[in-house]
Amino acid sequence: MAVLGSVLSNLLLVMGMCFLFGGIVNMRDRNGQGREQNFASMTFQTTRPLMTLSSASLVLPTTVYSILDKAQSTEREHTILILSRGTAIVLLSLYYHYLWFQLKTHTNLFITEILDEEYEGEDDKPIINLPAAVSLLVVVIYFIALCAISLIGRMEDVVQETRVGRGFIGLIIVPNVSNSAEHIAAVRRAVNDKMDLAIGIAIGSSIQTVLFISPLLVILGWTVLDKPMTFHFEMSAVVVFVFTVPITYALQDGRSNYLQGNLLLGFYAIIVFTYLVSPRVGQGLADSFVPTSPLRGGERLFVVQTVLCRAGKLASSLLVATKSKVLGR
Repeated sequence: MAVLGSVLSNLLLVMGMCFLFGGIVNMRDRNGQGREQNFASMTFQTTRPLMTLSSASLVLPTTVYSILDKAQSTEREHTILILSRGTAIVLLSLYYHYLWFQLKTHTNLFITEILDEEYEGEDDKPIINLPAAVSLLVVVIYFIALCAISLIGRMEDVVQETRVGRGFIGLIIVPNVSNSAEHIAAVRRAVNDKMDLAIGIAIGSSIQTVLFISPLLVILGWTVLDKPMTFHFEMSAVVVFVFTVPITYALQDGRSNYLQGNLLLGFYAIIVFTYLVSPRVGQGLADSFVPTSPLRGGERLFVVQTVLCRAGKLASSLLVATKSKVLGR
């Protein structure tokens, strides 16, 4: 549930805030006329098929689950489990090829995100060497795990003390809390009229979550944690996600303004309101993320998921910081 919430948050909330605040701050040109912010539409068009694939990978298992014979529940669960594991292997392979495409063979298509001299300055950090980057990553992962354990220790209390449903916590609260620093960084770049970097954070994070984090969780549940993990999401969450992806296609012209930001934020607000007033929406899938005892079953998966999400994004940032060594430049 938190995986879907992370993607929805990036595509709707983060991009909406970037368009809104960036559009307001940079609303006028030097002549006082209204203007739109520009970003590299080629980058968006390159990653768009990956977002379409991610949508299909979430819809297919849920659709298959709904049409299978309900009387044979054991066989149905086994079918979805095998389908999810096979899909996870394919998605991980596609993510590897996406990284190779982005960092090796077609770097020029993503040049504005990582190498453009226009963005060198106050927002750039000094390039560090690879050993220092790896050491920093290990230390940060350790503290992320501690924070995740502390977070799940309070979830049950929140559910019992408030009327907020577990679906709301899994889809809305957890993704936004864990990604808050990244959200702020994206909005700050949008306000500074660096939309390529802002869009790159939102789209890149969504692709990483669906093509890397989600399938890796399925594989880890299969091979390490001994807990079945599938891509069978509740239909309500899938419908919301399917409607989200086409909305982002309207951005393929490479221009944005505060009105588009309001539209994205409005749709996200409707989703939040739906899960807030309907506590039972997402109840089934959210159960695995709300602990009833210390670090068992779903709680371990939640810690692993949180660590993977943050570690993957940190690794991407460190890869850019060490690109001269990793990419052979």
